[in-house]
This record gives sequence, C-alpha cells and structure tokens, in this order.
Amino acid sequence: MTQPTRFGRIPIQKVFFDERDILSLSEKPEKFNKSHVEVLETRAASENAPPVVHELASQQPTAYSPPIQVDSRPFKVLCKAQDPMSLFMTFLGGIECLRIICVATNEYAACQVSTTEQGSHPRPWTPLDPAELIRWLGILFYMAVHGEINRQEY
Repeated sequence: MTQPTRFGRIPIQKVFFDERDILSLSEKPEKFNKSHVEVLETRAASENAPPVVHELASQQPTAYSPPIQVDSRPFKVLCKAQDPMSLFMTFLGGIECLRIICVATNEYAACQVSTTEQGSHPRPWTPLDPAELIRWLGILFYMAVHGEINRQEY
C-alpha cells in the first residue's frame, strides 16, 4: 500500500494594509434617519383614583439622603513612587518590613540548626540580609515571567 502524498504549504500572498482601501476619506458616511419618538402626556391623577393616591400626590417630596455620604474632596496622591522598585517597596511595606522578615528567618534557621542531630551535617546557614532577600524575590519574579525548561537556564 502506498502512503498518501502530503501537499506542501501553499504560499499566501502578503496583503499590506492601506487605510485608503478600507475608509475612503472623500466619501461622507451615510446618515441614518431617526424615527420620531412620541412624547407621552403627563397629567395629574384622575378624580376617580383612590384617596391614598391623592393624599400622596399632595405631600411635599422628602429629601433623600443616602446611607453612605461621600466627601467631595479632590483626589490626593499618597504614593509618589516613580520607578518600579520604589513602588514595589511601598506595597511591600518598606525596608523595615524586609528587616523584620530577615530577623524572623534568621531566628528560625538558628532554631532549626540547633535542634538537628550532631551526627548529621545540615546545610550551612549564612544570615539573610534585606539586599539578598530583594535579589531572591527578583529571581522568583523573573522565573515566574520567563518559563524556562531547565533550572540551569535561569
């Protein structure tokens, strides 16, 4: 049995965009005729309406006040960060937050190293500082955006 032949790709002629072909500037767009809308007549309630309707119609409308009042103050910019790093640090909580994370991580590592058996060789721990934490977060963000197959390619 013979195998069916495969056809090669058929080259498609390139079409370049020319706005004059799509939108002719010399022609004016066609105007549509609007249909006439009939205005309905408004009048007071008829005489044979229930007395409740006449009573409510004679009362003055009450002023509405919404349950939540919104101030009409102008918008005030609270964060004037210009570059991505300062904006990230603003949302993270600043350098003080990084220091707290580093202190907690170093204390946890010291606790884990002291509780391991003396015979086993734990991985050596070097204290974490805020600059190293920022670099580590940057690497994580880079790895999230650039999906590589091997970790060595990062």
